[in-house]
Formats: sequence, structure tokens, C-alpha cells
Amino acid sequence: MMNLSLRLLPGAAAAALLIFSLNLSLTATERDVDGNGVTLNPPSGVSLVIYTNGDLGDLTRALTKALDQLRPRSDFQLVRIIDLRGEVAPAVRKLVTKKIRGELDKEAARLKPIYAKAGNHADPRQEMRAIADFSGSTLGKLKWGGYSVDLRAVIFKNGAEVKRFDKSSPSEVEAYVMSLVNGGNGTASAQ
Repeated sequence: MMNLSLRLLPGAAAAALLIFSLNLSLTATERDVDGNGVTLNPPSGVSLVIYTNGDLGDLTRALTKALDQLRPRSDFQLVRIIDLRGEVAPAVRKLVTKKIRGELDKEAARLKPIYAKAGNHADPRQEMRAIADFSGSTLGKLKWGGYSVDLRAVIFKNGAEVKRFDKSSPSEVEAYVMSLVNGGNGTASAQ
């Protein structure tokens, strides 16, 4: 990450540089449970980043299933950030990560026919992203503070944040994402 000083720049230039530096922190590559680098806000397409934890399993599953038809598309990315701050002792983190990978394997098997029907012959598992955040570092970059029992999501389009959802239903997030990916501006369910 670049170390930028704003003291040397006057007014508008300092503000522009601050905005640029904030974007840099979000384009930092995070590591998923498979060890792959993941850019949360890629420069093209739509990226849906979902906050989840043990209490939100049913809500996040409902949302991801509702978006199954988008998953084979090359212009769509779904990333789950799993809030595990303070819940998992360092000694068992590898075991928890292995369990998450197993759940992703099951989901990929379910998605395989959906990919085939869409004409995408890639292995769905290779495109699935889940970040186990034990320290809160990724959650902090997304400005997601403490543990939440409410569905949270951030949507990026062409690298820029376009919508942030807090305390939302899966159907609200789904409608917004579907509109955005299908060429709209996401206003179908704007909060």
C-alpha cells in the first residue's frame, strides 16, 4: 500500500488524492480460503460482497441461491466475507477453513448444471470466493464494524462502489444486483 501525505497538497487536490487512496485500499488483494487473491472491486463487471457469519447462514444462502443464474457470467463476481473475529482459536483456524472449503465444494456441485445450461463449462468451484476474516482486516476495509445479525452487502460496478446495504433482505439485494447486471442502474430496489 502506498504511503501518501496530504499535507503538501492544497484543497481540491488533497481531497482527490484522499479519494484515490481510499480506492487503493479497496483494490488491495485479499486472500480467500483457497489461498487465491481476490479483488473485491474489480475494474470491470459487477461484484457483490456479502457479510456473513454463523447467525446469517440462512439469509446468505437464500441470497446466493437467488443469484444462481448470474454465477456463470464472466461480468459478475460474488464474494462472501465470513466474520470470524474472536470466534476461532488460532489452533483450529485451519480446520474451520477446511470446513468452509467443503461447503464451497458442495455448492459448486449444485451449480455445475446451472453453469452447463448457461454454456459456461468452467468449474464453478474455481470461481467461488469466500474470505474467512479472523482478524477483521477485510471487514475494516469495507467499514463493517462489529458483529451483525443483519444482512450487509456492498456492490461495486466497474471498480466503484455503487450501493451499500445494511439491514436488508435477500430480495432487496437480489433485485438491485439483477437490475445492475442486466444493464439497469440498480434502481429496482434502491433503499
